[in-house]
Amino acid sequence: MPAIEAVGMLKESPKDGTAEGRLFRIAYKSRAHPGCDLASAGAMAAEDALRNRDRNVTGVLLFERGWFLQWLEGPARTVLSLASAIRTDPRHGEMQILSAGATDERRFAGWPMRLAPPSGPLADRADFDAATAALAFDRAAALYREECGGEADWRDLADGFVRDLARAPEEAVPDLPPSALETLSARAGFVDALCAALAAAWHASALSGFEVTLATVRLNRLLLRAGRPATSLAPKGRVLVLAPYGCTEIAGAIAKTDLLRQAGYSVRMVPWASGAALDDAVGETGSCPVIVYAGRVGIGTKDAMRGAALAERLSARMPGRTVLLGGRDAGPLCDWSHRLAFLAQQLPTGADPAADPALRTRQRV
Repeated sequence: MPAIEAVGMLKESPKDGTAEGRLFRIAYKSRAHPGCDLASAGAMAAEDALRNRDRNVTGVLLFERGWFLQWLEGPARTVLSLASAIRTDPRHGEMQILSAGATDERRFAGWPMRLAPPSGPLADRADFDAATAALAFDRAAALYREECGGEADWRDLADGFVRDLARAPEEAVPDLPPSALETLSARAGFVDALCAALAAAWHASALSGFEVTLATVRLNRLLLRAGRPATSLAPKGRVLVLAPYGCTEIAGAIAKTDLLRQAGYSVRMVPWASGAALDDAVGETGSCPVIVYAGRVGIGTKDAMRGAALAERLSARMPGRTVLLGGRDAGPLCDWSHRLAFLAQQLPTGADPAADPALRTRQRV
């Protein structure tokens, strides 16, 4: 089915200031043509950027060891047409759509197209998968936020907020800064910065373990009190969050759960998951993704080991289910909703987004 025909099935619900239907995202991998190097990949990205300004398309291009990995986002009609054109472009071989579907927001809104530095996860192998791609795009998104999102501002604000959060009398604990409550991305970025500041203070013995724990509990309470952003987001499905038995950072797992709910997910969280409670949660949540929490501040040195062990057991027990390991080394909180959507919207190997009937539903959801 031609791209134009597939998008014709869309319910006309303009988003993102366009009249072309729902905001849509496609990510693919392809083998670069022989002789392509980093310089020619950069020239390709610059050429695409000039065209994409008029198309209202944004995204990022990665190139490493002979493979392209690209994220395209914009009006559904335009993005699907671009994907169809790339299939026949001689600069791309073995093209495979890794993930495609409607999205609530742009991830690279300030980049009509940009070549990101090599990310590490890309490898010269035909079975390069969606899970690896998701991590590569997370790293590109971190670069984007560095350049366009003001991460340094969150760090500065967090450094000044941490001491009051950990040591102020109960009645004097300040409210969260208004600038940190405007969007989901802002909340997640501020929580990340606070956790990093708490970890640094604890490792430097500037705060005690009790003070750090008290700060994380207060942070969670402040997030709950602030409520959710006013933006209405489409439901994105279910997620199971497990905090392993014996973990020391329950409040951090609660903060992750709340942020995912704000992103549109229905989340079940099980603290100190073990035995019957763990079995029931796994059985009752069907095939939805599982996130095993492993500690974000890092005050409990065994939390990471507990989380990794539980994630490994669950992966072996449920080989067809997505099991993800959270925690300090698992990337910024603001990337989790994108990562979950990316994995949930995978397409079968060889699927054409312009012809796949499943995309008709994804474009309307």
